[in-house]
Amino acid sequence: MTEIIQILQALQEIAEDQTIPKNVRTVIQTTMVALQQPTTLRLNASKALQHLETLSETTNVEAFTRSQLYNIVSMLETIR
Repeated sequence: MTEIIQILQALQEIAEDQTIPKNVRTVIQTTMVALQQPTTLRLNASKALQHLETLSETTNVEAFTRSQLYNIVSMLETIR
């Protein structure tokens, strides 16, 4: 459970960054909602990964933010 809290905190940090494009922040917020659903942890992680995959083709993400997202994806994959 602490992994999810860490992931949510990392996502929240990105979502609150006003320099991040709005479309990216929207996907981050959707991902956060998916992680907090009352279903199994593995299912929530899979849904979150699906949301984050949509950002892989987004070119307007800075390198630092992209590395943060890669770290989050890595944490989610350990759950799944």
